[in-house]
Amino acid sequence: MVLIGTEKQKAWASKIIRENQAAWKAEDPALLTEVRHVLNQQTSAAFWIANRDKSLAEVVEVIAKQQATKAAPSVPEVAGSVSPGATQSPFGEGWETIRTATGFMWSGPVRSITTGAIVFDDSLPF
Repeated sequence: MVLIGTEKQKAWASKIIRENQAAWKAEDPALLTEVRHVLNQQTSAAFWIANRDKSLAEVVEVIAKQQATKAAPSVPEVAGSVSPGATQSPFGEGWETIRTATGFMWSGPVRSITTGAIVFDDSLPF
């Protein structure tokens, strides 16, 4: 595995990996064999340094959460009153096209900068 990071980080992470894999082999050899390919995909030295004191099961859980976060599209929460019949479709990065049940259509950035929530309110007269 080729680690990514500064030379000091890579040296420290290599030491952590060697020590942890020896401990994990004694802890749960079957699990280590099962997830070794997933562990070998973690090329960030910072990842190994940040998780240096975790058990094998805890590291696998961290990896699973990272992968779930990458795989699951984020669905923004709606703020305010959006018409129940409103539909949304992407219109480019950071832009949305919203058509309400009343026929009003808006294309543009409609997310709060601070929360990321949709801030479109169908009750507005325009």
